[in-house]
Amino acid sequence: MVKPSILLLEDDGAIASTIVYALEREGWAVTHCLLLREARGMLALLAFDVHILDVGLPDGNGLDLCRELRQAAYGSGDARV
Repeated sequence: MVKPSILLLEDDGAIASTIVYALEREGWAVTHCLLLREARGMLALLAFDVHILDVGLPDGNGLDLCRELRQAAYGSGDARV
């Protein structure tokens, strides 16, 4: 059985570790990225069921990525973002 997948974008290691631990205990497959550019790279390679995005990042803003994901979803007909 394939686990549902989450992309976690969080630059604070302590917060990320807690979130990853809790989600994995609930059966999610979690991919953690520290930086916006790293998350964009992962999104180019993999599809995720859920995105959890931090707002304040060293190299940008999670809200910008959210907008990009929404635009891509509406363009493809998949507007679940």
